[in-house]
Amino acid sequence: MPGSVDEAVSYLAETLPAESIGQLRELAEADLIRTHFGLGMHVRNHLSLWSPQSRIMMDAKKRFNITHEDDVSAEIIRLLWQKVRVG
Repeated sequence: MPGSVDEAVSYLAETLPAESIGQLRELAEADLIRTHFGLGMHVRNHLSLWSPQSRIMMDAKKRFNITHEDDVSAEIIRLLWQKVRVG
C-alpha cells in the first residue's frame, strides 16, 4: 500500500490498465473533474482515503493542506495526469 501522495501516483501509473492511462493522458486539465466517479472512486476506495489516519491522507494534509478524500483523490489524479503527459 502506498504511504504518500507521490507513492500513490507511482502505484497508479504502474497498475492501471494502459487504456485507462491513455484516456487520462488525452484529457485536458479542466476535464479531470470527469474522473471523479470512475477513477476517483477507485483511488478513494483502493488507497484507503476514507480513513483520515491513513498515511496518504496525513501526507496530503501536511503537503497540500487538504483533508477531504475527494480533494485528495483529485490531487492524486492531477499529479498522475501530469506524470503520464510528460511520459
